[in-house]
Amino acid sequence: MPNKLAKIISYLFHPIFLPFCFFIFLYYISPSSLYLNAFSIGNFFTLSLIILVYTSIFPILLVYWLFKKKHISSIHIDQRSERPKVYFLIAGLYLALSYFLFAKGGILKPTSILLIIMSTNIIGLGLISLKTKISAHISAISGILGICIMLSIKFDEASLFKPIIFILILTGFIASSRLKLGAHTLKQILLGFFWGLFNSIIGFIFLF
Repeated sequence: MPNKLAKIISYLFHPIFLPFCFFIFLYYISPSSLYLNAFSIGNFFTLSLIILVYTSIFPILLVYWLFKKKHISSIHIDQRSERPKVYFLIAGLYLALSYFLFAKGGILKPTSILLIIMSTNIIGLGLISLKTKISAHISAISGILGICIMLSIKFDEASLFKPIIFILILTGFIASSRLKLGAHTLKQILLGFFWGLFNSIIGFIFLF
């Protein structure tokens, strides 16, 4: 894989954008699984915007602020020792949004639970990063893979079969790009894969 292609894949499927993209994906591919089909276009647009702000825009601004204040040495957070505090702060944003949606209840509850599962994924990344480096890219995409598998099983969603195969293949491309760029070792890639998959499956079993 050429370096340029590896960089494009790494940027396109950066974990900071995946939660928002995943909710859009579910709305069009499997809307009944999280009661997303109960939302009007306008209401879903509002919900999507809120999710985008809390899972993408605020984390980007947070990382930039930490960089400007010299709490981290790079906006790419290359140093393992700097990653835990960033992960914990971002998880706090996810949990705040999760609590807000859970408190509203009704059709927002499944979305809040999904965000809680994503929050625990990020918290796990922070805890693991205290000891060793782990691939957030792979943890994020394998977490989505696990959620899709569980949604397919629980709600008998045949429409998710092809996307699951696609996500599995995509995971391989993302892993290859991270290895090509020297961002992670194979061990760190596998650790991210199994943590993301384990977290989403266990979280789904106990929370849904």
